[in-house]
Amino acid sequence: MNSNILLRMGLDPDDFCDGDETVKSSDGYDYYFEMKRPSECPRCHSKDIIAFGPRERRFNASVNPNIRETIHVRYSRIMCHSCHHASAPKIRGVVGKKQTPRVIDRMIAADLGRETTIKDIADAYHVSSPYVINTMDALFRDVPRHALTPFLCIDEFGYARSGPGRYPFILVDGSTSRLLDVVKSRQWAYMSPYFRSIPPKERESVTYFSSDMYDPYKSIRNEYFPGAEHAVCMFHIVKQTTFALNVARARSAGRDPFDSAECRFAKVHWQILLLREGEIPAKVFTPAAKGMDPIGFRAAVEAVMAKYPQLLPIWDALQALYSLVDGKAARPYGEEMGWIIRKLLDSGVPQAIDAAGTYKRWERQIRRTFELREKGIMISNSHAEGANSNIASYIKISRGCPDFERFRKRCLLIYGLRDYDQTTNDLTEKAVIGLNKTTNNNQ
Repeated sequence: MNSNILLRMGLDPDDFCDGDETVKSSDGYDYYFEMKRPSECPRCHSKDIIAFGPRERRFNASVNPNIRETIHVRYSRIMCHSCHHASAPKIRGVVGKKQTPRVIDRMIAADLGRETTIKDIADAYHVSSPYVINTMDALFRDVPRHALTPFLCIDEFGYARSGPGRYPFILVDGSTSRLLDVVKSRQWAYMSPYFRSIPPKERESVTYFSSDMYDPYKSIRNEYFPGAEHAVCMFHIVKQTTFALNVARARSAGRDPFDSAECRFAKVHWQILLLREGEIPAKVFTPAAKGMDPIGFRAAVEAVMAKYPQLLPIWDALQALYSLVDGKAARPYGEEMGWIIRKLLDSGVPQAIDAAGTYKRWERQIRRTFELREKGIMISNSHAEGANSNIASYIKISRGCPDFERFRKRCLLIYGLRDYDQTTNDLTEKAVIGLNKTTNNNQ
């Protein structure tokens, strides 16, 4: 008997007769087995029974997207003369009348923890996408959040086009990059009840709270994590000014015709304007137009600032901010930050004025971030940003995830470092050995 396929699917070879048959087709294999007839009635245990039939059940045994494998089980029903009860033999390893063995469900559960789409999982086991979704709902009815950690990062990501769930937020462990939870919306109406539901003792364990400069995060920290140090990621501090400079650059250069070296440089090499002054490459910009002489990158930056004077104060503020972040500022933090804010306000550019207002509102948190760095404590929201990138990649390969609760489950199963022992270890050692042998034979 070819017991390898039975073991692989979690079926007991002792339940079947000898003399199986394997039929190879163009797209896979069909395995035919016959079950042993029961010797007694399962209800009254009488041996006065008769068999009638035969019947057949088919089971999906595919674990390779390129090979279709089907198990055909032939069996006979029995009738008991003592209790007049008719029954069919139970096939161990299969739940009820399902056409897929329990082992396939466990393999699907394991694959739900990998960065792959529902459709890819369905194709791998030759089942439908709704079947995979229903399996996930059955095996993972509730995926709980992970406990808060001393270093808590919070950040949002784009999910829907509109509505309160447009920007969900995530909680990430800043030490291990572990995804702790995904919450439907960053709006206060969703955040406040969520954090209120967390036990106070658990919230008190948070020592450092890192976020970007979205104002409700400040309120969340003040109300639910009053004992935690609130720090802002350096990236988000610099981003306020780089965003203002880039928007002002695009609007200024966009109004001019494409007929000057300065305008061409501002449109083609706009990233150079956002660099530190010492990082500007020693290259030569050669405009692809007649009558324009080559110009060095450094001279081109100066020419752009001269042509668009509203950019110069923002650029000076950005360079001072870089010096502050790099620990090379000539003045104390308070004086340097005050000078940066004044430069942004003097530019008259709306985005620069908004950045100055953000710096003022978050002055205490920004100052605390630099103070912690001087003590050797680097607070960064990069762990949350990395988790956001992973989630965005998953949304892209899935081409959207309309059901948020199922989306949350997948994110926690994939990026939350969930323990899969309860699902994968249910596969017996015999089943794993059978899987390897059958795969080798088919090849």
